[in-house]
Amino acid sequence: MEKKRIIAFGDSIVKGVITPDNNSYCITEDNFVQECEQRLGVEVENCSRFGCTVKKGLEIVERSIAKLKNADYAILGWGGNDCSFDWEKIASNPDAEHEPLTSLEDFNSTYKKIIAQVRSEGAEPILLSLPPINSNLYFDEVTRNMSGSGKSNVLKWLGGTTEYIQSWHELYNLEVFKVGSDLGADVVDITSAFLQKRNFGHFLCLDGMHPNEKGHQLIADTLCDYCSRMMPAF
Repeated sequence: MEKKRIIAFGDSIVKGVITPDNNSYCITEDNFVQECEQRLGVEVENCSRFGCTVKKGLEIVERSIAKLKNADYAILGWGGNDCSFDWEKIASNPDAEHEPLTSLEDFNSTYKKIIAQVRSEGAEPILLSLPPINSNLYFDEVTRNMSGSGKSNVLKWLGGTTEYIQSWHELYNLEVFKVGSDLGADVVDITSAFLQKRNFGHFLCLDGMHPNEKGHQLIADTLCDYCSRMMPAF
């Protein structure tokens, strides 16, 4: 039987980036994409990019037509950067309105364009939901180089609590499921795999957003289970 080919597009989480000491980034050799490649016996080419939004993802997909033509499936994973803000601007002007890097409407429409492009080249998309974030650690990460007043201003804009970070992030996660439902594309529920743990924070890096090695193993378990159940050919 010919070996299946998979191409992965997404952000730093799909790329396998971790923050081992909260001051630097590296790609773990135990990332979930490589783990799935070994477990499933498939060929996976990872075209993910650090800091990638869905708009940048569309550009990368459009430049990868030849690769898509040779792929059976395309793993897609965006949202964590799309829902983020320019925190420095917020710190300097907390009373103004600030827009996310990608609006929810643009996130939906651009993601759908990517799925259409993937399918037009003969590959089947597999969408990944977002791992949950620890809003307190995330706040500490995005404000760690700010002055005390800057941090206070960001917290003021958030409404006095970091909870808004998590709820806003979840809006984009829900949008992934909506996109999948609208277009009949499968969404692998990564989120629940984390939330079922009594302390999912143990599966995240110190920045509160990137899964650590244990988190990548959890994603690999979830994705491999999905492939085994839904794609017997694997």
